[in-house]
Parts: sequence; C-alpha cells; structure tokens
Amino acid sequence: MEINLSNDKELLNVLWKATDGLTLVSNDRTKLGAGCLQLAQDHHVSILLLIEKSYYSSAFALLRVQFDSFLRGVWILRLASDKKINDYNKNRLDIKMNEMIKMVSSLPDYENTEFESMSKSLKAMNSYTHSGYSANLNHQDNGFIQQNHKKEDILNILKHASYFGSLASIEILQLAQDEISSSDLDLISSALNKYLKHFRLRAQPNLQ
Repeated sequence: MEINLSNDKELLNVLWKATDGLTLVSNDRTKLGAGCLQLAQDHHVSILLLIEKSYYSSAFALLRVQFDSFLRGVWILRLASDKKINDYNKNRLDIKMNEMIKMVSSLPDYENTEFESMSKSLKAMNSYTHSGYSANLNHQDNGFIQQNHKKEDILNILKHASYFGSLASIEILQLAQDEISSSDLDLISSALNKYLKHFRLRAQPNLQ
C-alpha cells in the first residue's frame, strides 16, 4: 500500500527546525509542560516512521499516547494548580483524563476545534492502544492472520498525528516567542495552513 508522506515530512521539518534548541523559562510548570509537548512531537515522528515502514498497527496504537502527551502538556502549562504541578513532579498526580479534556476543551484556542472532536474518540483510540477489537480486526482477512488496514484509516491516523504534533509545536513556540523572528512565524503559519487545507482540518491556535 502506497502512502504519500511528502506533506507530512515537509511540515515536520519546519516544526522541528523552529522548536529545536529554544530556551525556555526554567520553572517546574514550563519544564514539565514542555517535556510532555516534546513527547508529543517525538510520537509524531515515530508514527510517520511506522507508517512509512508499514507498521500500521503500532502507528495506530501510538496515537492515543501522543494525544495523552499533548493533553497533559497543555493542561500543565495553562490550567494545573501549583499543587497539581507539585503532585505531578512527585509522580503522584491524581486527576481523571476526562477532567483534563474538559478543562482544555474550554480554552478559547481549543473550543470547537479538531482537538475537541478527537477527545470524543478515546474509546476507539483505546482499542488500538490496548489490543481491543478494532486493533484485532485489522489483522483478520478472510480467515487469514495478516494486516488488513484500510487506507482511509491510515490517512486518518496520519493526519491527526501531524495535527497534534503541530499543536504541540505551537504551544512550545508560544513559550519562547521572544526568540522567534516574524519571518519564522510566517514560515510556520504557512506550512500549517497548507497542511490543514490539504487535510481539511479545523482551526489551530493562533501563533501571533
């Protein structure tokens, strides 16, 4: 099965060049939040590589992990109380994912966007991540045990991996805007708009 990754790779190169080596404020909120967002970027790269090598099930499974990394990153940076930051820093955070989703979805940048739509698809993402029925079904083909992924499903995973990778990069850039030139911002915005138009995804947070 041939999957064209040229647009995704172009976007990925722009985002990595823009965010690599940025200096951020050194406090727990920023360090922990940016760390989660960089994990989301890493998962973005990994999903592209897995799809390129036709390891589709692993790419499907990783989307939920990428979503979690992005969600936690935004929540830590924008919404978590100092106590919750301290709890997270001590590896004893206790908060339901649905609560984090509700809080992030209420932010003006993410209300009525693809993030809100995807957050309603946790059950499907869980199935792929935890070897549920949907994941198993992709390895059944007329009685044979072999990969049986639909191209449209692969493209759907791909576009959302690139979407969340983009959002993670935007959040990181917003932490370090003083270091970013207007020309760099224009380049990033152009790449994002081209990608979003190509995949007909809804609006992303504003870089300005």
